[in-house]
Amino acid sequence: MIGILKTFFAAAVVALWRSVNEPPIMIKAFCKCAEKLNIKRNCLSPLRRLIRYSKESNSFPVTIMTVIYQTPQDISFFEEHYFNVHVPLAKQLPGLLRYTISEGPVASPTEHGDVYRIANLYFESQEAMRNAFSSGIGQQCAADRKILAPHPEQVQIYLYQSVDL
Repeated sequence: MIGILKTFFAAAVVALWRSVNEPPIMIKAFCKCAEKLNIKRNCLSPLRRLIRYSKESNSFPVTIMTVIYQTPQDISFFEEHYFNVHVPLAKQLPGLLRYTISEGPVASPTEHGDVYRIANLYFESQEAMRNAFSSGIGQQCAADRKILAPHPEQVQIYLYQSVDL
């Protein structure tokens, strides 16, 4: 429950900031509320950088890793391992901002078939993503991904910078 509150609170602060011309006031307010939610002060630095960048360009840059898995031979093993081992491991990646996955069948209007699951991992920057996968947890995630898709043709991985338009 606290995790949901923290995420909602951070989104609310960013939305409020966009309507206010005094970002330092918003950061101070966020810091006070963060203390009440037991958010560590070092967790605030990514928000400060995003606010600084957004003030200049009016968008929030994010580096995304998109992982596309083909339909596995053993779907029950994939599901069990993915949700009980891989996802909990990946959620420990340092600097991970958000982790989303596809739900239900994945359709392609361009007739690219055999897509079973799509995952998106969001990081503040390419450097943050590199640091995450250089860490011990990152190395474990990379090795564990090979359990889910042992052959290169069973998975596609894309890394890219994304900004709001």
